[in-house]
Amino acid sequence: MKTYFILFLACSMLSSCSSQKTPCKLNIFENERYLKKQIPSTICLEEQWEVHRVFSKFDMDGDSYDDLALISYPKNLKNGDSTRLDIIRLSEDKEELSRYTYCNVLPVYYKWYHYEYVAKLDEEAQAKYFYNGLVPIIRFKMDDNLISFRISVVEDEGFNLEYIFNQDSNSWKLRMLESWVKDTQGNTSTKKIDFQEQYLKDFNLLSYF
Repeated sequence: MKTYFILFLACSMLSSCSSQKTPCKLNIFENERYLKKQIPSTICLEEQWEVHRVFSKFDMDGDSYDDLALISYPKNLKNGDSTRLDIIRLSEDKEELSRYTYCNVLPVYYKWYHYEYVAKLDEEAQAKYFYNGLVPIIRFKMDDNLISFRISVVEDEGFNLEYIFNQDSNSWKLRMLESWVKDTQGNTSTKKIDFQEQYLKDFNLLSYF
């Protein structure tokens, strides 16, 4: 089962809120109210966060039950805010078994990423900008126990990464790293890159720029 989206917008810990008492608090971005139908009623987020994207058709641990991932931003979203990724293992009855929360994977939010726009922002928002005038992650995909994404670091160049969920270590481990280049005819070539052992909790987007 596959689910993905193209990122035109755009804290690592293992936790669980399955013990929280109902009613469970979950804020959904007002323009994305339809997403609530994809999220079990037992799933919670802290009051200050608001869900903008949902992945609900992947099985990360091979138990034949769909799991869940949420991409959230702070309420009253503004340029320079962090982007949060929650990956949640679910039981057969949609109860939360465990949660992996990352604020280091997806880029800081900007309404637009080009230089001309960012140059007009306040100093605090500008200080968090490192993205070379481009949308930094142009594809993010969850395919069962595999997370893959494409980074754009300069015009027509970047990196592809794949992380696989390892049940023995209970973590997402880097499986593949390659560079990509698009030529003037629009053809893309890739080259494998050697890498040291790395986990998603240690991912640093800025190191690729």
